[in-house]
Amino acid sequence: MGTGGQSQDGKIQAVLTCQGDIEDPEFPERCQKMFDKLSQVLQNDELDVTKCEPWNSVKVTFNIPKDAAEKLAKLAEAGDEVLRELGILSLQMEGGQVISMTMVEDSDSEDERVNPVLDPKPSTSKSPVSKP
Repeated sequence: MGTGGQSQDGKIQAVLTCQGDIEDPEFPERCQKMFDKLSQVLQNDELDVTKCEPWNSVKVTFNIPKDAAEKLAKLAEAGDEVLRELGILSLQMEGGQVISMTMVEDSDSEDERVNPVLDPKPSTSKSPVSKP
């Protein structure tokens, strides 16, 4: 690894959280399809998954070339529909802040895309989460 966590081959480590269950036997295939589509969108086939782990959904760590990382971050910040369709919930580039795809809202959409866990505003509805 080079300085700043950037690998010697010029790639940046990124972490995305996506919908799914890591225990689902179909998850590896769905994950592969997601990265195939990301490669198409970013016009870069050098995305190397290094780790998948359970999170609220599934947390996937991967290495990505710097130019593709910048493009992916811009798409996430803009709330790109393709990323949402792929089931991406959040994205974090090495050393950067988490970009929540559930917090980004389309201006013409009536569908709220706010994650109640991350939303600091109190909810008027009862939470479906039960506490032990």
